[in-house]
Amino acid sequence: MQYLIQWYRENESLLPVEVKAAWLHHRFTQIHPFQDGNGRVARTLESLVFLKAGLFPLVIRDADRQDYIGALKAADRGDLGPLVAIFARRQKEAILHALGLEQQVQQNRHADQIISSTLAVLKDRQAMTHERIG
Repeated sequence: MQYLIQWYRENESLLPVEVKAAWLHHRFTQIHPFQDGNGRVARTLESLVFLKAGLFPLVIRDADRQDYIGALKAADRGDLGPLVAIFARRQKEAILHALGLEQQVQQNRHADQIISSTLAVLKDRQAMTHERIG
């Protein structure tokens, strides 16, 4: 564990965030310091790496499970690439989802403005109609 912490501190600013997170996750699971919960702790550590970089916590969905397990096995064989790719893809999806939510919020704001303007126009027309009839 001391080597893990030392390596991370020495290389923190040298590597892309996805590589740091993947390496830390994989290395922690290899060390396996706890009897239970190592995977959850490893996913928490990788999420902290992403959060520290101003990104989103990493969520491995059920749909990602087989790819995730395969990527961990590849990392066991010395190929960290598939795990890095999964982490990068999940971050990209989280960012796009957040941008989509922002667009929805903006659209809702515009919709509220359009509805308010339309109601104002209709009220003016109604008032003008009443004046003509009245």
